Amino acid sequence: MSKKPWYPFFPADFRSSPRVQTLTLEQEACLRRLLDIQWLSEDCTIPDNMQMHCSWTSNAMQEQCTRDAVLQFFPIIEDGKRANLRLRELFFKASDTSRERKKAAETRWNKPKTKSKKKKDANASVLQCDSDSDSDSNNTPISPNGDFEKFWNAYPRKSGKGKAWESWDKIKPNAQIQSRILEAITEQSKTEQWKKDKGQYIPFPATWLNQKRWEDSPEIVLAEKQEEYDWSEYKY
Repeated sequence: MSKKPWYPFFPADFRSSPRVQTLTLEQEACLRRLLDIQWLSEDCTIPDNMQMHCSWTSNAMQEQCTRDAVLQFFPIIEDGKRANLRLRELFFKASDTSRERKKAAETRWNKPKTKSKKKKDANASVLQCDSDSDSDSNNTPISPNGDFEKFWNAYPRKSGKGKAWESWDKIKPNAQIQSRILEAITEQSKTEQWKKDKGQYIPFPATWLNQKRWEDSPEIVLAEKQEEYDWSEYKY
């Protein structure tokens, strides 16, 4: 059984489909049941013996008619199996996103920790190491650095600027990494984690930099990506 217990459903598309509009209430119920069964299968297909999962109708005379009406939504694909193409597309997109996030997390946590060399800085006393707390003042003296300021202005949580500068200075990101950092902030700002409860779950900027969180694959809610994907070939 699939490890993903839910799937995105688009009622507006479903209800506006001409094919759906021709279904009886009983046929529509069979269709919805088969969509559930397909999503919960390991390979997102309809099992061979569908009769075990779906009673097509209580009227034996109408069974073939109901079966034909519903199966038009599940064309035959490889190996003679049936599947709803739109649901199958969503299934593999969700699987790819899950694998990418898992791989990014494993890469981040499995990297060997190295001791950073202590840097002698005559102006170190100027840099105040303020604590990572939301009550942190944003007036910490910082050595001028336009690239860091671009990061700071883009990052939505304005806490611990001194610590963030230390992390930035330790990483010394090149132009390519800086570009990826800004892209990642934009992407991750759209995730549920960063938007939830007025952003209280957004990592502190120093933590985000130290853990190289720009390498994460952002959790994109598929429903939010609906308008960016051409579903014309995968109507219900």
